[in-house]
Amino acid sequence: MNVYQDLAVRLESEGLTFLNLHYTDIFSGFHTITVHINELSKSEISSGVAFDSSSVPGFGKVESGDMVLKPDLDTFFLEGFDNDDTGGVLCDIVNAEDGDLMDRCPRAILRRAEKILNEKLGAVSYWLPELEFFLFDSISYSYSDFGAFFKIKLLEVMQNDGKGGRYKNLERKGGYHASSPEDHGFDFRNHLVSKLEENGINIKYHHHEVAGGQHEIELIPQMSLEAADNVVMVKYFAKKLASFYDSPITFMPKPLNNFPGNGMHFHQWLAKDDVSLFWDEHAEYAHISKLGRNYIAGLLYHAPALTAFTNPSTNSFRRLVPGFEAPTKLFYGLANRVAAIRIPKYVDTPQKKRIEYRPPDPMANSYLAISAMMLAGLDGIAKKLDPIELGYGPYDDDVTEWSDDKQNKLDSLPSSLTGAADALLNDCEFLIKEGVFPDNFIRSYAKQLKDDELKLSRFVTPYEIAMYFGR
Repeated sequence: MNVYQDLAVRLESEGLTFLNLHYTDIFSGFHTITVHINELSKSEISSGVAFDSSSVPGFGKVESGDMVLKPDLDTFFLEGFDNDDTGGVLCDIVNAEDGDLMDRCPRAILRRAEKILNEKLGAVSYWLPELEFFLFDSISYSYSDFGAFFKIKLLEVMQNDGKGGRYKNLERKGGYHASSPEDHGFDFRNHLVSKLEENGINIKYHHHEVAGGQHEIELIPQMSLEAADNVVMVKYFAKKLASFYDSPITFMPKPLNNFPGNGMHFHQWLAKDDVSLFWDEHAEYAHISKLGRNYIAGLLYHAPALTAFTNPSTNSFRRLVPGFEAPTKLFYGLANRVAAIRIPKYVDTPQKKRIEYRPPDPMANSYLAISAMMLAGLDGIAKKLDPIELGYGPYDDDVTEWSDDKQNKLDSLPSSLTGAADALLNDCEFLIKEGVFPDNFIRSYAKQLKDDELKLSRFVTPYEIAMYFGR
């Protein structure tokens, strides 16, 4: 049975009427074209469905906007919730003229990165993302030339109006592993994980996170493309379910002042013959192999440039501040949660020896972030970079308690989106040298990040009015 017949049988057996063709833009925006199955031909399944990409952020110009969505049938899923007659599938984006993968397609970029890894080391990569998000009870916001505001209601936490929920309220930072009934999101997370599991997206566990209203979904390790797809699917289903529950959801890194922010940590390792290349039982520190140390050094050396992909919003830099377990200094350590790279103690086996890169947040396009991290690590391996010689540790203590002079000797992540964009422009050779990221892509992507920050910098905020109006 060919792939078209297989899909036709699946659609018929599920009693489906529509098929959603999904894809992401380079800024992690999620887009959909819906096709009635009676209009879906065999040729369209094999060659794709044409669309105009010129209106999609970061893709094409008007004069060269014709692209084709080619379904990846391995990603087929049931939409569910209020779309019981609809299936979905993630798509690659190909050129209409020749059928080749579009060079800016996020999935294509990740495929090219993984190919480079296989060619150089004969290895594959595994990734375990942890996604954090907030569930609120309501949100309202507005902005215009004459005023701006936002107001969030979060009944899990006692607010200034003194009105709480029906149960004991959580503290702002007192929600870690909270239980029902104080954990208002328990049923939501159960429902979400059940839906994901029904569609073959395996979840390790879910729990309430540190902040009131904050939650985490942790996936299981997968190879790079499937891991990136799963991030997209978790966010998609979470947003759909939140709408079903009438509960505002956000993956923003820092939606609330003085609350912990949302991260998207990436556990990762390279493997050959089902053994992690980061493992060395005779290593002096944490059983990390020389190749693993080179990979760590590459990540940390290129971290300022990586930030343009792992933290691509102005709001990302509200989270990347000291005091909230969000790493700002570039070093690694064993089980150290203020380190940019943490080596987990609880996974110390030849099969799954790994590292955790902690700066990323859920604004990242998972395909681009994984590609960039992989290439940074490979560059460290190729150049035999040593994290110790470069001053990246290892440090196992809390560096936030060091003296200012000692902390200042550590390299830091950029402190703004423009800083991250400039770092990318100044350090992009490791991304473009073998054609994984197109050169013109880097320039236009960095320009968009700078434009975002410039737009925000010109907007008067309520807090500025409070600070300066009466002076």
